[in-house]
Amino acid sequence: GKGSEKVVAIPVAALQRIENDWVVFIPAAKDSFEMRIVGRGRDLDGEIEIVSGLKAGEKVVVEGAFLLKAETEKLKGEGKEHEH
Repeated sequence: GKGSEKVVAIPVAALQRIENDWVVFIPAAKDSFEMRIVGRGRDLDGEIEIVSGLKAGEKVVVEGAFLLKAETEKLKGEGKEHEH
C-alpha cells in the first residue's frame, strides 16, 4: 500500500457492548446522543480500532459512555415485560 492508512481508533472506555453489538455514542445535539453500532477491530494499547461505522475525526463520548449504555439498556428493558 502507499503510506499508512488512517486508522480510526477510540479509547476502550468509549466502546460499549449492548446485547450482541459494539456501540459508541456520538454527541448529536445538546444533551442528546446518537447510538451507533460499530465494527470492532484490533486492540491497540488502550485504544480499540474501529473498522466500520465511524469516520476519522468523528467525536465519540468517552467519559460517561458507560452511563449512556446503562440508560439505553434501562429504556430497552422498560419496553419489555419481565416475568420472574
